[in-house]
Amino acid sequence: MPEIELPADTPLPGASTYSFPVLSYMLYPRLADAERRRSWLAAAMAGAYVWWREQEGVTGPLLWEFHGWIADLWRLKIAPKQTYENGLIRGRRASWSAQMLAYLLTLDRFHPRHVRVERAKILTHEISVKKGASVSESQLEKVWAEFKPVSHLWLAYRQLGRPGGAGNEEVIKRLAYAESLRLHAEDRRIFDPDEVWRAASDLPLDLPDIEIKPLASDEAQLLDAYYPD
Repeated sequence: MPEIELPADTPLPGASTYSFPVLSYMLYPRLADAERRRSWLAAAMAGAYVWWREQEGVTGPLLWEFHGWIADLWRLKIAPKQTYENGLIRGRRASWSAQMLAYLLTLDRFHPRHVRVERAKILTHEISVKKGASVSESQLEKVWAEFKPVSHLWLAYRQLGRPGGAGNEEVIKRLAYAESLRLHAEDRRIFDPDEVWRAASDLPLDLPDIEIKPLASDEAQLLDAYYPD
């Protein structure tokens, strides 16, 4: 897969020019989704423009950088706010890919004979039912098919949390963690290197160690129940 493109840094103190671009890939990961990524990003930047102007009172040259999205906004088929919210709705579904990947990494580390997407799907479904946030197996199958190329990004954001107001540095930390996840998953043949998004090769990243936790007792019991020795 190609690399995630990030814009230049911003002169606006405290602003993050990386957060929305990265999220656009996480919401629309298919190669054919390039136009949808641009549209969602333009809508998100329009919202950021309004927020900085109305909430923080920023005006003048510091907001000029946001003007570059006007052409994309002009071509939107629905209102920017609705375009933005539609993307966030996709995010609720896409985030399940993080759990699928987490289970695959755990199975690979602690239960290597069970490293199968089907088994990660079963665990995700059953545990979601127990937690009252049920997602069907058919839904998970579609989620994995579409969002596998960015599941490491969703997992990094789940484990480290959404970036706060600290600017691009916090996004970089999540990209670095996602890269560690990607490289490990590729090494374990969970990912095909040609199928997943990666950070730009010229982006300096300090790759951390990743944390892979064993299954909880109820998860291990589920695995044994479905796939006994």
